[in-house]
Amino acid sequence: MHLLKAADYLNAGLVVRALAYVLSEKQITKDDLKKFPSNIFYQILVHHILRINSCYSHEILKIFDREIIDDLKKTKPIIEKDKNLDNIKNLYDQVLEGLKNGKIFMPLYNIYEEGVEKLVDYSLGEYIDGFTFPLLASAGACDSTVTLWDAETGEVKKTLTGHVNNVSSLVVSPDGNLLVSGSWDDTIKLWDVSNQEDPKLIKTLSQHSNWVRSIVFSPDGKILASGSADNTIKLWNLSDPKSPVFIGTLNGHENWVNSLSFSPDGRILISGAYDNAIKLWDLSDTQKPTPITTLYEIYPIYSVVFSPDGKIFASASDDNKIKLWNISNPKTPKLITILGDHTGAVKSIAFSPNGNFLASASDDCTINLWNVSSPQISILVTVLDGHSNSVRSVMFSQNGNLLVSGSADKTIKLWDVSIVQRPKLLKTLKGRLWDIDSVVFRPVNLKEK
Repeated sequence: MHLLKAADYLNAGLVVRALAYVLSEKQITKDDLKKFPSNIFYQILVHHILRINSCYSHEILKIFDREIIDDLKKTKPIIEKDKNLDNIKNLYDQVLEGLKNGKIFMPLYNIYEEGVEKLVDYSLGEYIDGFTFPLLASAGACDSTVTLWDAETGEVKKTLTGHVNNVSSLVVSPDGNLLVSGSWDDTIKLWDVSNQEDPKLIKTLSQHSNWVRSIVFSPDGKILASGSADNTIKLWNLSDPKSPVFIGTLNGHENWVNSLSFSPDGRILISGAYDNAIKLWDLSDTQKPTPITTLYEIYPIYSVVFSPDGKIFASASDDNKIKLWNISNPKTPKLITILGDHTGAVKSIAFSPNGNFLASASDDCTINLWNVSSPQISILVTVLDGHSNSVRSVMFSQNGNLLVSGSADKTIKLWDVSIVQRPKLLKTLKGRLWDIDSVVFRPVNLKEK
């Protein structure tokens, strides 16, 4: 078992704080740590300390160099001031219990400004062996199929047939049970992928009169929005995927609708199009959607995406640039900053699940990773090289440790971005005969494991 990779599935800040609390309370000693194979906690600590800028991490690194108690006592006041103190103490209890049981048992958390949401418990030793790879789907030019990959082995699991022209866009429902494909044949197909070994076509939607270029789910998975080369956006109620209900059409764009994104609360839809316009739509009442405002740019818009907290959105365009917008007032979005290190059109952008990083894929064959945790001073962290042609699609895995990219070089690449400053190419998936235009992860349902 690769312990460092396993450690990636824990939240860095909470783990370090919890273990600091364990050590400072004299509940565990250096000798106790040494009882565990490969000094597992030391590995986890060091790995996470490399990932965060902690005001007490320097002392924790000394735990095998000197007696730990005196040094770590000075971290206690910092811990006591932490607004998530109760959660940290709870995690400390679990760490201690795991030590007593001779195994590591940790909770998986989502961290928000207002607190900590516990998602699920799992045992590292039982659940994770290195990375857990989610199911991967891809589609591309000159091909009417959708390919389902076993991302860990790089082998094709299934090929979905049914479209009669190129498949240009893919999206997976939030619960991971529904894969949706949009095609040059003007249709949208709904696939049941709850059973990965036996995916099934359950419905075809045929309201568009031209190429379907973009599709997106609302956060609750009930509404599907589709953008097309017929210049319209269609809305569907998929509460029952076997009996979709067409809601209506959003008109206003004057050219192909390239990209769509829902706000995290599902009340706002953003669209970007070849008419150089970004439109915001009020979907608080999906039966009566209304336009909010339009931002007119100089170049075609290829990609738009909301940040996970909904406070900003990003747009990417044909001028090689990415713009970050403040959307505190949806009627008057304010430009925050422009990111301009690409030398080709930016075709796809994606936020990491925690919102701290943005990935951008470009015609210049590269993927840029940006630190946007403070949008006003966004910084280019690193550049991922490896593709030999335009990169058309990027997406983070649900825990943010993996990034997938699809390219016109006919390959899909999987990147380890658990340490964004030191990303690693994990593997390249080949075998496609045509360009890769869309790649998506199916969310990992931990209960399936």
